[in-house]
Amino acid sequence: MVEGGPDVSKEESRVRLERARSEDIEDVTALVAAYHAFERIDIPNAQRRLAVSQLLADQSLGDIWLIYCEDLLVGYIAICFGYSIEFAGRDAFLDEFFLKEEARGRGIGGHVVDSLSTQLSATGIKALHLEVDNDNHGAQRFYARHRFVARNKYHLMSIDLTEPERDPS
Repeated sequence: MVEGGPDVSKEESRVRLERARSEDIEDVTALVAAYHAFERIDIPNAQRRLAVSQLLADQSLGDIWLIYCEDLLVGYIAICFGYSIEFAGRDAFLDEFFLKEEARGRGIGGHVVDSLSTQLSATGIKALHLEVDNDNHGAQRFYARHRFVARNKYHLMSIDLTEPERDPS
């Protein structure tokens, strides 16, 4: 559990992170569904629940933390692990981060990102990556304030290996 220390604001000092467990599946999937609706990510509920349950069951893949403020569940953050030759060790991807609307703009998000970055570094993670919508300038500024740097030399590309091969033309 990560808790606020003496150098954080009053709001942040009431924030705590708890590693989600399998028995938290209902809370986590509800938050993930809310995040997916916010980001217009359209996947079937069964697929969402399966992905969450696999991540909760196998910490070698990553972790999900539930975010509480004054004992109210206000969001979650999901980190997935990898390995990078460039960074000479384990890296992680901030896969999803969601705060309910009423929790935004209160310093909670910054506290969560900073605390989790410190915790991941202490466990040997060499780099933390994320992706932000090109049009989400507010999120880009937020992450820049928390030491994330755009790597403009690179363009993130993905292939969905579950989809049948398509003609690239």
